Amino acid sequence: MLNGRLVTIKLFGFDCDTPARCFILNIIGHGGYSSCIRCKTVGLNVGNKRAFPDINAALRTDEEFRTRADTHFRPPGTSTPLLELDGLQFCADFILDPMHLLYGGIMKYLLCTWLDGSLPHKFSVQLREAFRENIKSLKIHIPDDFFRKLQEIAISKKKEKVSLKWKSKEYRLFLLYVGPAILKDFLVPPKYDHFLYLHAAITILSRQDLCANLDFRNYARQLLIHFVSKTIELYGVELITPNFHSLIHLVDDVDRFSVHFTYFTLHALTVFAHENFLGKLKKLARGPANSLQQIANRLGEVSNCMLQSKLYGTFVKPDISFQHKHNDGPLPLSYRNPQYKTLVLPDFKLSITPASSSFCQMKNKDIVKIENFAFSQELQEIVIIGKKFTYGLDRSLW
Repeated sequence: MLNGRLVTIKLFGFDCDTPARCFILNIIGHGGYSSCIRCKTVGLNVGNKRAFPDINAALRTDEEFRTRADTHFRPPGTSTPLLELDGLQFCADFILDPMHLLYGGIMKYLLCTWLDGSLPHKFSVQLREAFRENIKSLKIHIPDDFFRKLQEIAISKKKEKVSLKWKSKEYRLFLLYVGPAILKDFLVPPKYDHFLYLHAAITILSRQDLCANLDFRNYARQLLIHFVSKTIELYGVELITPNFHSLIHLVDDVDRFSVHFTYFTLHALTVFAHENFLGKLKKLARGPANSLQQIANRLGEVSNCMLQSKLYGTFVKPDISFQHKHNDGPLPLSYRNPQYKTLVLPDFKLSITPASSSFCQMKNKDIVKIENFAFSQELQEIVIIGKKFTYGLDRSLW
């Protein structure tokens, strides 16, 4: 009851990584033989790894979880207070977090296999050095839309070991944008095609127009299943870790949430926002003593400040703004000052410099290189001045 009104709250699920999920459910860890929360697959010992090559295992049910039908998955003597929540579906409401599973998991694992794995999958010394140089040279071409650029790949001189200290957003950037362009020169065709299965599936799930279409989501599911199957063929069964196996269940979460939310994509299931907020939480504690109480008190103060802003108003950023006035042109006829170098929108910005941020796609699908923002006397508003790409028989031309 809130101010005399009954408010209905529906719990859609828990978004957490694998260790956190095992902790709050009191189930077997991801290294266990029956650790998949979605199906009854049983792992195999392959060397010193636990592999899950079965992609056709029967699905778990909520009733089986509650009755502890699989004592390997939910060991005797363990319980969870979440059983007291009505309507919670234990085998569906715990979301497979793409940040840890996909970007910081599978994409990282593949890159480490190519750069620092075992033969025959490891790049030669010459290929690895060329790959490093390509990644390094790409940095200036990545637009400001991406908060993190790709860090340089470091190699230890003594042990010749690769140090890949990328963040999950960098692995996401590589999978969705950089990888298809750069890997075609480094992977043999079967392995490059194998990577493209993953790229195409995640691209579908990351675009609002495609993710909203059931046929495209089913196609993405088929691509992911095929990707896992081909992984066994190309890299061996030992590579089918819990992350690789969980890919076959990833689209199930997207299907479930797409029904309830418009403009839904896979990115909405990630814990990027939660992980970023952890850094802010840590800064709220001034010392090790009573850190939880400190954080709770500071959050209360922040909430009070937010309430004050609602009562007395606050500064709201405009939907669109222009920055960095100049007089350098180009300025065609019927155009005049003011001229600007940068256009700032709520989700991204466009700028004439650097060059990586000066390209955009118009609503009619034209690709334009922006050279100026200036006032149009005909339209009585500030417009983009630039060059449009036209397409010749051999290559793109201005």
